[in-house]
Amino acid sequence: MKARRFFLFLFAAGLLASGCTKEYYNDTIVQGLDMTLIDYTVKSNQWNERDGYFEAVLSVPGITKDVVEMGTVTVSRRYNDGGTVWTPLPSMRVEMVTLDDGSDFYYTTFTDFEWYEGGISIFVTTTDLYTGDNPGDISFRVGVFL
Repeated sequence: MKARRFFLFLFAAGLLASGCTKEYYNDTIVQGLDMTLIDYTVKSNQWNERDGYFEAVLSVPGITKDVVEMGTVTVSRRYNDGGTVWTPLPSMRVEMVTLDDGSDFYYTTFTDFEWYEGGISIFVTTTDLYTGDNPGDISFRVGVFL
């Protein structure tokens, strides 16, 4: 009786071990993806003012039909000019502007994107209704994975 339990235990342990091995192979496949990183800077004159938000359209020929069907696209934003910190989108950040009278005005900026074959649309929405300023020059990093 004890021998049967022991063999049953070994059989169950073998099944669990083979399941772990299968997961490892899946991770290996994921690591074999093709990846392309592209840096863009959207200049202040490239933003299209919409009803309550700003939009920029980027041409990304690397987003092919295969990427749309089997891959993915990521976009990150650099908040500090020339810095090394990238924030993945969607992103919400509290920002501040100093007004003419010297007082500080805080507002929230929300940045999001949509991707499709051949391009990306980036959206910036701000609660800065006081000034309604254009977002200005913003650097983005696009990752295309297949």
